[in-house]
Amino acid sequence: MTGAELLIAKALLGIALNSPTTQPVSPPPSQKPPSKIATVDNFADAMRATLKCYHRTASYKEADIVTSPWPRQDQYGASNSAVVKIVYAGTTGKKYQMTVAVMARKDAIRTHLLEDNALIKANEKCSYENWVKVDTAAK
Repeated sequence: MTGAELLIAKALLGIALNSPTTQPVSPPPSQKPPSKIATVDNFADAMRATLKCYHRTASYKEADIVTSPWPRQDQYGASNSAVVKIVYAGTTGKKYQMTVAVMARKDAIRTHLLEDNALIKANEKCSYENWVKVDTAAK
């Protein structure tokens, strides 16, 4: 996993584990990377990265937590989850939205695309569609 992917994973894990029905909490300062690596330490950046995994050329507009927990989290072995709506624009500027389940367990995160109304099909090989191990002790 690259440094940027690790940061995204930590941000998603933090979102899923920190009371997702309230304002998402950024990871502790000890989890922030060296300044030469782009930081992903907030909800918007984590959801932007999630969008880019599914639609590489899309432009992120906004994201909101729809519900928490996701009722089907047990089927995926998750201990916590949230359903997030991501609004984005395609290359023509037309707005679309997708709904993604963000799940976490002790040392891993994953997403599951629930809905997407874009004309271009989402990337089925998005790495977050599988459990991504997160080294929570890494700094």
